Amino acid sequence: MNLLIVFDGRRILPSLQYDFFIQLNKHCNILIHEETDRASSKNLYEVVMNNNIDVVLFFSFQAYRHTNLLNIGDSKLKSKVPIALLIFDYYAVEDNPRALNLILEDKIDLIINRGWYDNCILPQVWLPFSVNEELFDTNDTVNLENRDARVIFIGSISSTNKYYAFRKKAVKILSKHKDIFLAKRNIDNLHLPPKEYALELKKYYGALSCSFPPLYNHPAKTMEILGVGTALMTTRFKGDDKLFGKYKPYFEYKDDLSDIVDVAKTLVSDLSATNEKILAAREIVKQKHSDRHRIEELYNILHALASGSKIPDVWR
Repeated sequence: MNLLIVFDGRRILPSLQYDFFIQLNKHCNILIHEETDRASSKNLYEVVMNNNIDVVLFFSFQAYRHTNLLNIGDSKLKSKVPIALLIFDYYAVEDNPRALNLILEDKIDLIINRGWYDNCILPQVWLPFSVNEELFDTNDTVNLENRDARVIFIGSISSTNKYYAFRKKAVKILSKHKDIFLAKRNIDNLHLPPKEYALELKKYYGALSCSFPPLYNHPAKTMEILGVGTALMTTRFKGDDKLFGKYKPYFEYKDDLSDIVDVAKTLVSDLSATNEKILAAREIVKQKHSDRHRIEELYNILHALASGSKIPDVWR
């Protein structure tokens, strides 16, 4: 299969973007087309025709919008190959009528959604986040005695995204309890390289995340924290039974944040429970949620789209 990936050129989170999808080259022939300026967009149709492309994957709404606004995503292109659009934050499209109408009018063949979705007004498939297996903790046991007995938060709370207000409030509450919590915020939107991020997480008993209520989506942090062998603190998220089964291998706090301090105290004091959840989570992630698993799932989705077969929807 010949796959054309239209990328918007950003390198903000390479582990979720370029470094992730480049792994598709283990399964098919891929060609990267970066939508960075108007000149690059004008050649998209020629790229498809000259390279016998079987399916096109726009790796972000930004890349697709840029192409569409230049009238490149037109009937001439779509009559030749099926088009898939990968979206990290579907809520941003749902909250933007112009963006939603753009996709509806163009009749995109398939939305590949990294987050949970409820309303299927568009043909969609769920591709949950995963973690690079190189970051896995491979030890048979967890030695908490050598760690900092606190919950760490690594990330940004300065986003203007309305859903990030929940994260900001959670960090603010826990920051009053310095004996059990430490916040290390990203500066100027800079992110630690994946291996450094994993090493930092492993220094602590637990790490704070959330599902951004009322979205209840699991962000990339979910699998990253669980995969490296650190206990996860999070609010509930949709699809957890699909991802983990009946057992919840993490510490869950309430949407109203009324018990967040108590949950953090339990995580750092009940070492038996913390150790149990870390080991269980790590095993589940290794078995189901590595990048290797997701890349295979993504390839199967795109192959089915290219061949006109039924789209496999593993997680719904």
